[in-house]
Amino acid sequence: HPTDNPSGVRVAIQDAHVNYLGTRDESLWSEAEMAAGFGFANYYFDNVGVQYGLKALMDGAITAEQFVDLNEKIGGVDIDYNHQPMRTQIDPEVAQILYRTGFINDWQRMGNIPIITERPPEPDPIASHTMYHTYAARYRLNKAQGDTDNYITWLRPVGWVYYTWDDLGFTTMDKWLEGIAADQSDLSMADKVVVNKPPEAVNGYWPDITQPMDFSTLNDFQFDWGAENLDPYPPYMTPRLVAAQGNLEAVGIVKAQLKPLERSDYAPVVFTDDQWARLQATFPDGVCDWTQPSIGATPSIPWLTFKNGPGGEPIGINQYGNTYQARNCSGEMRFVDPVCMNLTLR
Repeated sequence: HPTDNPSGVRVAIQDAHVNYLGTRDESLWSEAEMAAGFGFANYYFDNVGVQYGLKALMDGAITAEQFVDLNEKIGGVDIDYNHQPMRTQIDPEVAQILYRTGFINDWQRMGNIPIITERPPEPDPIASHTMYHTYAARYRLNKAQGDTDNYITWLRPVGWVYYTWDDLGFTTMDKWLEGIAADQSDLSMADKVVVNKPPEAVNGYWPDITQPMDFSTLNDFQFDWGAENLDPYPPYMTPRLVAAQGNLEAVGIVKAQLKPLERSDYAPVVFTDDQWARLQATFPDGVCDWTQPSIGATPSIPWLTFKNGPGGEPIGINQYGNTYQARNCSGEMRFVDPVCMNLTLR
C-alpha cells in the first residue's frame, strides 16, 4: 500500500520482472518510493504521442471535437497505475532492455518451434486476450522469417472451453514433436519443423459447436488482416491499434518515434483553430510515427542471465561444455534443455 506499507510486496506486471527491467532512478521516485527507501521496477508502457481514436476519426465514427477531447484528457498512469493527467513515458534505455530480453517478442528464432494457437470467438471487443494478437503474431513471424509455415491457428466456435476440450491440440502437437525428434537428417531445425508438420495441421475454423471437433469439420481459413471480410470470427482492435489505424507494426513498438503534427495528415477532417491549438498542446513534441522502428529497438538475445543486473548477459556456452556433444544435446534434450536449445538455435 502506497501509504500504509510502501515497502511491501508489489503486484504490477513490471514488479514481477524487476530483474529484467531494473528499478527507477531516484530522480523519478514517488512519495511511496521515498518512504520505502528504494525505487520500484521500471515501467514497460509508453503512450507519448499516441493518437487515441485516430482510425475512428478518419472513418467518420467520431467528430473532431471528440477526438481532441479524448486525447487531451486521456493522460497516462503513474507507477501505482493511478490515472495521471500527463502521458506515461519510459526511458529509452528501458525500451532497449525490453527488446534485448525478449519482453517485446521480435519473433526471431521462432521458426525453430512448432506453434498451434487455438482461439475461441470473440464477441466482446474489450476482452483482454483479444483475437487480434493472433493476427499480430502471424504478421511479426512472417516479417521475421518470410513465412508462417510453422504456425497453425484454429478458431473454435461459441461454447468451446479451451481448458477442457483440447485433446486435438495436444495430440496434433505430440505427433508434430515426435516427427521432429525422430528426424536425423541434416536439415536445419526450422526445416525439420516444417517438413514434419502433420498434414492435418492446417489453418482453419469450426463453425458450430454441435458438430464433431475433428478434422472432418475443420473449415479452411487464411488469416489476412487486411481482408474486407474476416468472418466468421472478426477480430477487434485495441485502442493502441486504433491509434495506428490498424497498422500491425504498432504491436512491436513500445516507444514510438515522433513526427510533427500536420493538419494535412487529417484530410478531409477539418479542425477549428481552437481544436488545433488544443491538439498542439496535447502533442507538443509530435505524434507517433508507426512507420519507424521503436526507440530502443534492438534484436533480442536468447538465454540471458540476470545475475549481474538488468539487461542480462548471454549464458556462456563454455560453462557447460564447448560443444553440442559435450552437453549431450541429443533427442528430446534439444527441446527441454535451455543450453541445448541455445546451441541448436546458433
